[in-house]
Amino acid sequence: MKKKEKIYTQLLDKAKKMFPDTAFHQMQNTCLLLSLILLKETINLNKLKNHVGSILGNTETLAASHYRRLTRYFDDGRNHQWLWKLLLSYAIKQLIETLDRRTGGKYLVMDGTSWNFGLTKFHFLTLSVLFKGVSIPIFWIELSKKGHSNLNERKALIKMAGLLYDLRGMTLLADREYKGRAWFEFLDNRGIFFAIRLALGDYKKEVTGGIVYSHLCKKARKGLRAETTVNLAGKTYRLVGTADAKDDNGLLLILSNRFDGKPVKLLNIYRLRWKIETMFFHLKSNGFSMEDMGMTEPKKVRLLVALIVLAYVLCVCQGMREFKKIRRQSEKHGGYSYESIFRKGYGSLAPLFLNIVLFLDYVFSNFGKKNIRLKPK
Repeated sequence: MKKKEKIYTQLLDKAKKMFPDTAFHQMQNTCLLLSLILLKETINLNKLKNHVGSILGNTETLAASHYRRLTRYFDDGRNHQWLWKLLLSYAIKQLIETLDRRTGGKYLVMDGTSWNFGLTKFHFLTLSVLFKGVSIPIFWIELSKKGHSNLNERKALIKMAGLLYDLRGMTLLADREYKGRAWFEFLDNRGIFFAIRLALGDYKKEVTGGIVYSHLCKKARKGLRAETTVNLAGKTYRLVGTADAKDDNGLLLILSNRFDGKPVKLLNIYRLRWKIETMFFHLKSNGFSMEDMGMTEPKKVRLLVALIVLAYVLCVCQGMREFKKIRRQSEKHGGYSYESIFRKGYGSLAPLFLNIVLFLDYVFSNFGKKNIRLKPK
């Protein structure tokens, strides 16, 4: 048996053990697309088709045939039903294995974003986990409208993400859009801490302890850190304030169910969401041509986004493994930031993208030691 065929046989055995409900050709095509997306930094299938042959070691097949192979992947109804969940579950399991909650992976960020895919604009509500300044989406739902999400949509996102990732004990960071008595109670009852920004005047009448609301705002505008308590629907929350020159009212007001530490600790936790390296920043700013996708069907878009998340996570996890090698970079306004974790991992893995056998071997050997089973619906 030739060396390549032997390796393929070994990979097939690994795939059957790791993904018992998934055909090997699905895993092969998944890794092929991951290699293509990362190698060429685009998600346009028409552009990717010209490089399939070199990665597979089959340069005789016409590019048109390779293109049909790629489009069939997204036309497969089984993939729409469950493969995207498997890919997302797999990506999150890698994060769980990589993250250490003693040093990171303790914070969540909820945010809304809009992405242009071809001629269609999609609106998503996204939940991400933070680690060492990196924001990685762990679940998202598509909103059928522009504007803010409602309570039921936010609850659905947390519930679905909770099926794949244990959110208890983590702290959710969110802007003033994501507020509401029922929302705060929902998070508290699920064991999720939160630090959510409020607008001036929010729950002013519900202040129950410490200094009165007007005094809190007066102290905060002076640059001091002030706090009091707020009672909503029988639950007591912590309200902390300080100055914020960028805010129209000059204030940063944070409501939280965390009572540990001094006000400065809670304020610094919330500020983590201001300096994060997001997945979509990399994919948009580094030439992944997301707007050239050419797909409009929500099911196909969902599968493609799951592929992008997995590709990003593989690079980030590799970057985290090499975190000690990542340089600290000074910033113009003082302090420092880290060299991109994503780019560090990407550079380390780049040679593997050229050969599907090497890339498959890397994925199966370095990630997911346990079986990952997600039965099709």
